[in-house]
Amino acid sequence: RSSVGTFIHLTYSFTMDKMNPAHLLVLAAVCISLLGASSIAPQPLTIHQFRKMIECTNTRPWWNFADYGCYCNYGGNSTAVDQLDRCCQTHYNCYSQAKDNPACKPIWDS
Repeated sequence: RSSVGTFIHLTYSFTMDKMNPAHLLVLAAVCISLLGASSIAPQPLTIHQFRKMIECTNTRPWWNFADYGCYCNYGGNSTAVDQLDRCCQTHYNCYSQAKDNPACKPIWDS
């Protein structure tokens, strides 16, 4: 759920006749934290970190996924075959956009 959806859900979860100062304080704290979190820049990720993520979350060796599906390889195409391939597709699209942006560092940095 997005931060806006969470905020709307929290807003409608309380009605004005049931809301006391403690509820307002909690709601204000949540809103402030959501605003602060949205201003944090994402950390750059490398292919090495992507490999580490696969190693951490899976029992099979990472190289088993080096040519998996349509996107878990060098160069994606077609439709992702499953959730893992969709994860690789998201990763592939992110890197494709980064390569096209002159402000971004090369993929192989760090």
